[in-house]
Amino acid sequence: MMRTSEVVLPGHVDKVCDAIADAVVDAVLAKDRRGRAQVEVSICHHGILVTGSVVARGCADLDVAGIARGTMAGIGYCAPNPCDASRLPVVDWVRKTPVQDPEEYPLVADQCVATGSAGYDRLTGWLPPEHFLARRFVMDLVDAFAPGGQLAGHGPDGKVVVGISESGDEWRLCSLLVSVVQLPGVSYLELLANLAAVLEASWAAVCRRDRRWTGLWQRVDVRLNPSGGWTEGGSLCDNGQTGRKTVMDHYGPRIPVGGGALSGKDPWQVDRVAQSLVRRAALNAVGTGARECQVTVAYGPGSSAPLTLAWAMDGEGGKVPDCHWDLAHHSPRDLLAPCVPIDGSRRRG
Repeated sequence: MMRTSEVVLPGHVDKVCDAIADAVVDAVLAKDRRGRAQVEVSICHHGILVTGSVVARGCADLDVAGIARGTMAGIGYCAPNPCDASRLPVVDWVRKTPVQDPEEYPLVADQCVATGSAGYDRLTGWLPPEHFLARRFVMDLVDAFAPGGQLAGHGPDGKVVVGISESGDEWRLCSLLVSVVQLPGVSYLELLANLAAVLEASWAAVCRRDRRWTGLWQRVDVRLNPSGGWTEGGSLCDNGQTGRKTVMDHYGPRIPVGGGALSGKDPWQVDRVAQSLVRRAALNAVGTGARECQVTVAYGPGSSAPLTLAWAMDGEGGKVPDCHWDLAHHSPRDLLAPCVPIDGSRRRG
């Protein structure tokens, strides 16, 4: 069966928006561990717009503009990249509400549908293999963009699409499409040669680690920057918005994920907590015998108990834990402690 998945690099404008929103939430929680935040970010050619609401001790002096520019620079948007974060204006429309007494924090009344999935094994991060592979290529490209790397200075914007053939426990890479921004002054052909070398080495490492991956690199349909030279990325060529990459942030197109994006929200937000619960439940089922498991839960305002809870499994012996699905029984920080990352982020379980 043919399987396809896509992942964008951290410099893609949608992921930059997610990173800025998360950085603002981190800054709020650093000031006040019980702080509340709901932050959205938009980026276009002309600058950065940050909106939302923050309720926390000491939040009146929150430097949203500095956080936004610093986050972009950390991703790689600084000189000599043509998209230089220090030149972008930032519009801060975040409503900041300082509080003194913990009882002043408003309760968050919201709803969500969250789906958690797990399958395969540790070598794929319990993810569908095509999505695991797309993520692996992205991780190795990011390493190659770093100072001293084979692609140093290129990126950080780009996309990866993989197509694989899955037949039982044999997976063959059939096609690979990669587009990355090239550093000005570097020839197109030089970029292609170095990019191909990084990807071939990444594929070889995957095959060495897991013998289920088969096929010669020379037989893969590899397409690199097929549109030609690409020297302006980020906000110079596209607009971005928080939460646009929900499918690729989770399990890829094979698994439905519900409706809630996770970036820009404090740990008390119901969709973040619910997503952690269902992922952990699915992992537990696979760890106790199931080949695959998918768990879906729904919550509504005004009640900490779930409206609905359902799961489906493939294989014998798997168990969805009889955990406290009532959110009142959980500490958000315990729920969101790192377990098995979905999207590579340190902030999500």
